[in-house]
Amino acid sequence: MSSLTCTAPMHDGGRSTSSISPYTLDEEKRLQALHRYDILDTVPEVAFDRITELAAHMFDAPMAAVSFIDRDRHWFKSSLGLEADELSRGDSFCARTIEAGEVMVVQNAANEEPFASFSSVQSDPGIRFYAGAPLMTGDGYALGTLCVLDTKPRPKPKRTKLRHLDHLASLVMGELDLRLEMQRRRQQTQSLRQTAQRAEIARATAENARAAAEQARMRAEEASRSKSQFLSGMAHDIRSPISVIDGYAQLLDRDVDGSHTEYVQQILRAAGHLNGMADSLSELAELESGAMDLTLQNVDIGPLITETVSALTPRAQDADITLHAETPERPILAHINSEALRRVLDNLISNAIKYSGTGDRVVVRAHSPDPRSRWICVEVSDTGPGIDREFLDVMYEPFTQHDTSANGSGLGLAVTKELLEAMDARIDVTSSPGDGTTFFVNVLSTQAIRTDDASTQAEVLPAPQSSEHSQQPSQPTAS
Repeated sequence: MSSLTCTAPMHDGGRSTSSISPYTLDEEKRLQALHRYDILDTVPEVAFDRITELAAHMFDAPMAAVSFIDRDRHWFKSSLGLEADELSRGDSFCARTIEAGEVMVVQNAANEEPFASFSSVQSDPGIRFYAGAPLMTGDGYALGTLCVLDTKPRPKPKRTKLRHLDHLASLVMGELDLRLEMQRRRQQTQSLRQTAQRAEIARATAENARAAAEQARMRAEEASRSKSQFLSGMAHDIRSPISVIDGYAQLLDRDVDGSHTEYVQQILRAAGHLNGMADSLSELAELESGAMDLTLQNVDIGPLITETVSALTPRAQDADITLHAETPERPILAHINSEALRRVLDNLISNAIKYSGTGDRVVVRAHSPDPRSRWICVEVSDTGPGIDREFLDVMYEPFTQHDTSANGSGLGLAVTKELLEAMDARIDVTSSPGDGTTFFVNVLSTQAIRTDDASTQAEVLPAPQSSEHSQQPSQPTAS
């Protein structure tokens, strides 16, 4: 009679057949399940040693083990009475147990193949009796066994004892699952700790960035205030002596004649130029400090463009330059300060005339937008020498001039840009040497500020006929 017995999985207590998946022989997936627990080649652990000792005591066996079956080896996690740490899988009782997927009993290995040929049977320790229960995962993979062994043959244990062995195998799996969960919790804790550390670093970095930004803002505001005070003071310092010079020059102009008249006229022109520079400095200081309050209204800018071009036409004619405006017949309604836009166009057209040569053309165009458009574009283009690329990057900075031989303060474009920004408008330019220059002034259309309630729409006003608004100086500044 054969001494090999395999019993069906236990139904009463322990791991019932309803709590685990049917046993599978898919070796690759079984190995994946084994490696998921990361148990191989780990140090002894008290929890597994206690179960091993309890199994040996329950069967009064000299040897017991908790072991796992890898691809080519049988490795002992916990053992009692065994000296080896691992065996070849081919000489393993437990390998046969996991293949059966149920409790296996060998009463006398010396009389039963293939066990009789195992090295552990033929030589030390000379195993004869074996009883092992598979360590089954919840999804039906046998990872290893809990087994008891003896060097003497034994009769088949009672079913109760085998059921208890199966229960102990369930405890081994419980320890494995607990160990896996603890690893997962430690990893989560470590991940959370690292996340918290990164968050703290990010928070500190953000705080430092905010503090640096606030300091930079305060420094910029202080620099702006200092700059505005400097410009305002410079305007005052220029205006005071120039007023005296201008006054005496006018007195001289009444009394001198002949060749001296031209000298006096040169003094008066220079005084006028310096007075204009003082006005521009004062205006720039007000704009940069935010002290200048520009009232915006809905205005038809067509007439404003026509008037500005007409006022500068004599200057263009004196230089043999053609100047004309191109505006659509229908109203071009923009949300602007009229005097500010007039000043902007005056500066841009004056610059175009100043830097153009005999026979060149200066054209001012206004684009009548689609009714849904947010912007209205006014172009000031010329056929003059164009602007070097290097100057395009600095042209809006105060006291910057493209041609230092030209008569100008270098403030016109700086004032122009500040005036437009004060109206929520913007300016762009395209130019290259020899191909002329075009400035694009984009101002808000009335559509941009129109509300859904038609009764709250602002009244559309015609462009003023003269510069009477106190918030804007009336003299243009050429750059």
